[in-house]
Amino acid sequence: MSFLNNFTWGATYWHWWILGMVLLGIEVFVPGFFFLWLGIAAGVVGLILFFDPALSWQIQVILYALLSLASIFAWQFWLHSMLTPHTDQPTLNRRAVQYVGRTFVLEQAIVNGRGRIRIEGTSWSVEGPDLPEGSVVRVITANGAVLQVEHAP
Repeated sequence: MSFLNNFTWGATYWHWWILGMVLLGIEVFVPGFFFLWLGIAAGVVGLILFFDPALSWQIQVILYALLSLASIFAWQFWLHSMLTPHTDQPTLNRRAVQYVGRTFVLEQAIVNGRGRIRIEGTSWSVEGPDLPEGSVVRVITANGAVLQVEHAP
């Protein structure tokens, strides 16, 4: 530990700015917006150090780590919020999911766990407990084009 007590780091603001430029340059060759945020964090630490040159190296490193993490998490949060569809009709193009919770009459008996129902003129495969033709079933989930059903009393 005596090494750290005697260690003096002569980093100035332009060292951080060079590190930031190097990281931004890496981003050009390795796209993905990861190194971009690390470079920006280094630039911000350099800017802080420009206004407060007496900042210790420990505080500089902690600031860099916190700014890097904060910017990466903020980017991920923003990206997730932009890619998540915001609509008042989330099942619009997911036809099978629209039937979950609704009840229908079996068109073909469920034998060995498989049968068929007719919905709006279309025949759908169903899976569930063995039931005779004409039984009322409730759709509990949709697995692709196959509806999972249960007996609806």
